[in-house]
Amino acid sequence: DLINGALQDAAGSILRRLQQDQGFHHHPLQGDHKFWLHVAHHCLYYGILYHPLGGAAERYPVSPDELVRCWVAEDLIFPRTSIPSTMAKKQSKYRSAYEAAKVVIQALQEYTLLPSSHSAPNTSSASRTTATTSASSQDAAVVNGVSMLAKGVPRLKQDELYVPHNKKWVSFMEGDGRHVSWDWRDSAEFIPGKKIMTTLILRCYADISGFPFEQVLNSHLRVLDLSYTMIGSLPSSISRLWNLHLLSLRGC
Repeated sequence: DLINGALQDAAGSILRRLQQDQGFHHHPLQGDHKFWLHVAHHCLYYGILYHPLGGAAERYPVSPDELVRCWVAEDLIFPRTSIPSTMAKKQSKYRSAYEAAKVVIQALQEYTLLPSSHSAPNTSSASRTTATTSASSQDAAVVNGVSMLAKGVPRLKQDELYVPHNKKWVSFMEGDGRHVSWDWRDSAEFIPGKKIMTTLILRCYADISGFPFEQVLNSHLRVLDLSYTMIGSLPSSISRLWNLHLLSLRGC
């Protein structure tokens, strides 16, 4: 279909750009077309978690930089089979993955799989809010790959979070729960491994003080987004998030 064709084109574009970048020659991240198609597929599906369906979430759209950092935190760019042995190597791996992820998001935007990037001008707070809302509305009106996929993504009720298995990436924005744990279009497993929640996005979640963190958070979590909520303090259960790579408190 159109999305699969665009993913093929995006993967080719990613590979060509990285091959042209001298910093990625002979680097493990260079990969091949099949590898970057796999990466583009996962990154696109991850973007569904942030696709706004209205409310406050639409007024505070995720920025390209935020999305890129989530991808890196989830190791969607760099194969997990390679584990750096020193802190210097870990930092080098992160920088390489971050730079490659920026190439990935540009390609996904170029082939209309993700909405085009937008940023508010450096003006007054009111102007920034107006500009961001306007840009968000324009993006929401444009049909793209992620908006098409979001229509069919499995929905999720909050009480379903207590079921510990079969949910990998979870998002609750404005009470709209959804999860991406397999390719529901083809009934295929495209995220390997045991289905344990590694991403929890509560961006713009209204009743954040009543969210059952103690029952939901687990030690496998890598991304926790509490942006634009009225959270007063971090839950004590955050101390057991040993694998947490990204905690977002933007706008709190």
